[in-house]
Order: sequence, then C-alpha cells, then structure tokens
Amino acid sequence: MARHKILILLVLLVAGLFPQVGFSQSGRIAVLPLEDLSQGANGLNLALTGQVRDGMRDRGFSMVPREEIIAFMVKNRVRWLGYLGSSYVRRLHDELGIEYLVLGVVTQRRDKRPFALGLTLQLIRTKDARLLWAHNVELCGADEIGLLGLAQLRDMAELEAQVVEEALRTIPADLQDYGRPLAVRDALESVVLGPEIVKPGDMIYCRLKVGGLPADLFKTSVSIFVDERIIEARYQKDEKNFVASWPAAAKNESYPVTVAVSSADAGEQQEVLVGSYVVDGQAPMLDLELKGQELNGITVLQKRVIIMPRLKKPEPISRWLITVRDDKGAEVMTDDGRHNLPARFSWWGQGKNGALVADGFYNIGFTVWDRAGNSAQTAESIQVIRQEPQMALVMKEVGKSLALDLEYTGDIPLAYWRLQIHNQRGDLLSESSGTEESRRLLLPLAMVAGQDISYQLSAQDMLGNRLRRHVAALVSVKEKETEAEAGLLTGAQEKKTALHEIWTQDF
Repeated sequence: MARHKILILLVLLVAGLFPQVGFSQSGRIAVLPLEDLSQGANGLNLALTGQVRDGMRDRGFSMVPREEIIAFMVKNRVRWLGYLGSSYVRRLHDELGIEYLVLGVVTQRRDKRPFALGLTLQLIRTKDARLLWAHNVELCGADEIGLLGLAQLRDMAELEAQVVEEALRTIPADLQDYGRPLAVRDALESVVLGPEIVKPGDMIYCRLKVGGLPADLFKTSVSIFVDERIIEARYQKDEKNFVASWPAAAKNESYPVTVAVSSADAGEQQEVLVGSYVVDGQAPMLDLELKGQELNGITVLQKRVIIMPRLKKPEPISRWLITVRDDKGAEVMTDDGRHNLPARFSWWGQGKNGALVADGFYNIGFTVWDRAGNSAQTAESIQVIRQEPQMALVMKEVGKSLALDLEYTGDIPLAYWRLQIHNQRGDLLSESSGTEESRRLLLPLAMVAGQDISYQLSAQDMLGNRLRRHVAALVSVKEKETEAEAGLLTGAQEKKTALHEIWTQDF
C-alpha cells in the first residue's frame, strides 16, 4: 500500500511540474508501414506502426486510412519500407491531398529479457519533400531502472509503448511555421562535394559552410536532394558546418545535387543547385595488340615487340600497369604510369636488370583504371627464340665429285645463307648463297685432290638470329700412287679426314 501511495504522489508531482503540451495540428498525415531490420531485409512491423499512428492522432493530426496508404504503395510499386523518393512524396500531396508523411525504421529488437528496442522516425512535409523532424530512440530493459527501482519493465509491449512515446515527444507543437527554407543564397557560404566520379555504391560526401543563421543552429535543417532521395546533413558544432554522406545510386549517369536550408524563422526559398557527380560502374573496354613476327599463330620476339593497348570506347584513364611474366608466373618486367595511356610500348626482351631473358613463352598483361576506379585487364602471349640457325654441312663422294649437302633443321624460316670453300692457300674454290633451307653443292675431286680445304658458313633466320661458322682443315685428300694422274678417289683408305671447327656467334 505504501508503494502505491508513493507512485501516486510521483505521478501527481510530475504532472504538476510538467503540464501537458497542447497540440494544434491541421492536415492529413500518412504513416507508412515501419521497416523492421530485426526481421531481415525489408521486414515489416505492423504493431509499432499502429502505435505510431495512435501517437500522431493524439497530437492532433488527421490520419489517412491504412487502406488508402496501401493502395498508393501498390499503385506506385513502392517495394522498400523506411524510404520514399521525393517524387513519390510530392505525389502524395498532389494526388491524395496528404500534407505530412511519417517514415520509420525499427533498428533493433530483442523479445527476450533484457528487452531492447530501437526506433528511428522522420516527419516529412509532402508539398516540398522537406524533412521537418527526425528522432532516434534506443532503449534496453537492463537500462530502464525507474525511480527508487519501482518501474521495472514487465514485458515487450511496455517497452514498445515507452519507445514510441519517447520518439514522438520532441515533435514540434505547431508545424505551420516550422521547416521553411532560409534564403539559401545568403545562408550557404561554401559547398564541398565529392568525389566527382564514383562507382555505384561508393560514398558521396558533402560539407556545407552555413552563415547568417539564427543563433541556435540546432533548430536549423540542411537538406540535400539527389536522385529522389532526401539526405539530412548533420551539424558539427566544433567546425561550424554541416556534413552529409550517402551511397551513390546503381545507375550510370550524372546526378545533380540541390540544397535547402530550413529554419522556423525564415521565409520560403527555392532549392539551389550546388553541384553534381557522375556514377560510372562500367569498366573500360580494353584491347591489346602485339606487332611482331608470327610463328605457328603466336607472336615471336624479333629484336623487339611493339605493344599497343587500345580503348574500344575512349575515356579518361587515371592509371595503367604493364607486366611481363614468364611461363611460371614470375615477374620479368613491369612499368606503370598515370593519366594518359601511351599509344605504344616496346619490349626488347630484357628483364629488370637489363639482361636478355631466356628463350621461352612470356605473358604480357595490361591493366587500366578509369577515374571511378573501374579496372580492365587483358593479356597476350609471346615467344622468345634466340638460338642460332641449326645448319649442318655433310660431305660425301659422289662419282668424280665431292658433294657438299647443306641441311637446315630449324623451325624458323631462313632469311639467307652463304657458303665459301677455300683451299689450303686461301684461294676461293666456290661461293654460293640463297634462301633455300637445303642445297647440294658439287666440287670436282680433281679440284681438291692433294690439298686441305675449309669453309665459312653464315646464315640468318627470319627473327634475326645469325650463324657464323669457320671450319679449317675440313678434309685432306691424297692421291693414290697408281692413279695419281687420273685424280680419282676411291675407297675409305684413300682419304684422311682431319676436322677442326671454330664457332662464332654474332647477335
């Protein structure tokens, strides 16, 4: 009994110290179903929606029937709760005569002890899509220890009632002169908006310096309007400016940004365009062309290879990267740059240390980034072959002649070859050249009998690889005593061979 008397005295005391504020509102107000994030994406909380409706009715608003709100959402295909584009907000005013709109989100909910509930509400004027009031409340049963420990929460319904009452407590008593825009030309001293180009979902930041405002800036509202969204800027007391941020839309296009500054003491003013930004979610269209000698369908390094990146759809580039890797993925060479994309690059087959790379297959990769940070990659393969042309000179006796067969066993086509035969005195016995890969030369045995002969062979393939070979004392031929005048060579015992090869390479 004593407890009940204390509670009654407390209630009378509070009622005497804080008389109830009388609300004098006019105009129809629509409360859209509250989004409940605790139920997942686009969850719905009809119970709290009803309590918010009752609270607004108690404050003198004329409530729009639920059926009329649902019909509007169905007709306009409003799929997301807790948010409504500015064009739809104005449509509520023009088509249904609704003057105010309440949007809300249940940010958290715990149905077990200790009970917890979070609620965010927004009050919007529909004729100009202005945010007039917003409030956020988060309460937990563990924190709600009443005066003298007597007001413990009994269930979730009691916490819901407290949260709704706390959320609606700060709604202005009279909205007729509340939220009118200031003269923006006089109010905005500076605006910083960026980045200029972003990808879908990237954050946009806006910082506004406001001057000529009433002393109490906490009663001033700075609204930003972009892509049918209303973003409220937050006031930073220390820096004396307003800041706002929002994610960029998914559609690739340019978005104008307008601003309105609102205060209860100022007259109306039209929205002011303060800048724009571009959403670009499309990666550059990149192509890579290699110019060099082709072999079996792949580009082969011929002294150098020319690398030409191309944008199928020209656009500004913020940076680029080119990388050469071997067949094991190890980086051989890399280069990068910013801004303009060079028309061409040349690779001379060298690594980072300047030394020539080994023969084999290599991957040339190219990456570009546009101003929004979208990237595109492409790659082409190349082969490095630096081995000298594989040529051999085979000798054998054919009748009364010494046959010299020039044989080529390489895979790369020859550009040319040249063969010179000399005797032991250095006299030129024969000289031949051509482009055929195989060739037979015949020397009369009488021309070479009784002397040593040597040859010099040079060749170059289509890639520029060269062969230089000098073979001295190729063969020493002696006549038979019984057939000296005939000049004929027969039998393996009638000739002695002494081979000595000197190799030289010239690249």
